[in-house]
Amino acid sequence: MPLVLLIIVVGLPIVELFVLIEVGGRIGGLYTIGLVLLTAAGGLFLVRLQGMSVLARAQSHLAENRVPVGEIVDGLFLLLAGGFLLFPGFITDAFGLMLLIPVLRRIIGVVLWRGLQARGSVRSWAAGRGFEAQDFDANVEIVDGEYEDVTGVQGDQENNSGKDPRRLSKPTDEAAPGKNGESGKPRH
Repeated sequence: MPLVLLIIVVGLPIVELFVLIEVGGRIGGLYTIGLVLLTAAGGLFLVRLQGMSVLARAQSHLAENRVPVGEIVDGLFLLLAGGFLLFPGFITDAFGLMLLIPVLRRIIGVVLWRGLQARGSVRSWAAGRGFEAQDFDANVEIVDGEYEDVTGVQGDQENNSGKDPRRLSKPTDEAAPGKNGESGKPRH
């Protein structure tokens, strides 16, 4: 893995320079610089548009109490696309523009996710349930509520007597109702 990273970090700029020199030799240096700037500006404009769309979809999923996993993956790929488009050169611009295509982002995301799962590098859970790579829109129901703890209230003599306040006690003979709806308590 470090060798691959070294080849990318050193090799990519060399290949980019070679392509820029070749294109510059064919169409001219100023046109080459203009084309590089134009692809970067146009690509970043598209990244911004798609980023706003992804953000709106993520907010919609959150409003519906769904985990916006697909939108998070799209956002990461758009960030990567923006980085590729900012790096001067035609090869990185091509990679950046490819990441602007939603279908390709989804396919790349699924392939990467399955590769990570196969290596055992990642596990993810959403609200107690796992989700698969093809299930980017995990429908998770979130229940919100309030409660009051009545089991250990200070100063409450019944709770301190050792009895569980959640259990109902059986009625004793004195408190048991008698026949014909009588209360069972002796009358004085």
